Amino acid sequence: MLSDLSPMKEAREDFAIALDQSTRTKNGFRLFAIGGFNIYKNILSSIEMFDYKKNKWQIVANLTKAGGQPLGIRAHQAIALPDAIYIIGGFDGKNYLNSMIRFDPETF
Repeated sequence: MLSDLSPMKEAREDFAIALDQSTRTKNGFRLFAIGGFNIYKNILSSIEMFDYKKNKWQIVANLTKAGGQPLGIRAHQAIALPDAIYIIGGFDGKNYLNSMIRFDPETF
């Protein structure tokens, strides 16, 4: 049986998604949609969280470079481990990345 879930705040494709493991026993499951591409906004830096209990998406963070500038990223991968979500590789619109970013879903 299929059921409708609420839509994301930003339409996106070519994004990574990770299931948060760190809050499984405390707050239930949360999904994170990270970066991606939107035809109107180009490459996205936003991170959206889906809360199953509330059936609601919300933008919780933006990826940033060391200087605080937004880091749009697409065509990347993400994996959730007990301590954090790790975002690996991708394309920022100019360069293919060989970096890894650690995102803490508890503190955003």
